[in-house]
This record gives sequence, C-alpha cells and structure tokens, in this order.
Amino acid sequence: MKVYISADMEGITGVTHWDEVDHNKPAVYTQFQERMTKEVAAACVGATQAGAKEIWVKDAHYSGRNILSEQLPNNVKLIRGWSGHPYSMVQELDSTFDALMMVGYHSMAGMGGNLWLTPYHLLNWIPFTLMTSKHQNFFSTAM
Repeated sequence: MKVYISADMEGITGVTHWDEVDHNKPAVYTQFQERMTKEVAAACVGATQAGAKEIWVKDAHYSGRNILSEQLPNNVKLIRGWSGHPYSMVQELDSTFDALMMVGYHSMAGMGGNLWLTPYHLLNWIPFTLMTSKHQNFFSTAM
C-alpha cells in the first residue's frame, strides 16, 4: 500500500495562537514543530502497521520546512518547501496512492469554533473549491 500524508501545523494538538506556528517566534514555535513532527511520525507508524510499504509526507505548513526529517521512520519520503506544483499542499499526489491522510489541518475558515483564517484568504488570485468526501465538506485550493 502507498500512503500520502499532508501535514499542516495549525491543527496540531495544543496550538491556539499564531505565535505557536510562526518560525520567527522560536521561543514557542520549536515546541510545536517538535509536536508536529511527532504527530506525523505517529501517523507514519500507524500507516505502516496498516500495511503501507511506501509513505510520502508533504510538509504543508508555511515554508514547508517544519518537520524534523531525522525523526521520521526510514520508509518515509519527505517533500519539503514549495515547488509551484498545482496541487500545493498535496504536491505529487496521484492515482498511484491508495490512501490520503491529513495531519494537523484546521477546519475551514468561517466554520464555528475555528480560530484560524487560512493564510490563503490574503491571496485572492488562488482559486478555491469546496471538496466533499462522503458528504463531509472540506476546503481546498483548486486542483
């Protein structure tokens, strides 16, 4: 089985303020960088236990350089940074993957209880779509 994991940071356990996900605020950021890495590593271990032989992880927060690669299992291919790929936060995802996992994502902007406005709201040139899976909506950049 081939698994793709896309990881954002705002939905990581305990994150409640922008400073916690801002690499320019290392006094608090590094704690949540470590936590993000551990949550992604746990998802990788779970995927492996479920039968994954190949795991790709996209670091999809801010610069795309947050996950501490040395803490991931050996069978993981980590995609860091941004290449301008049209799939953005799921760069390189295609039909060869058997599963998509999303770690650390926040709910859609404007939803009740959501503290976050996605940074994409500032970029009015990026087209958005509302994607649906099994009658559950989630927000995405256009693909």
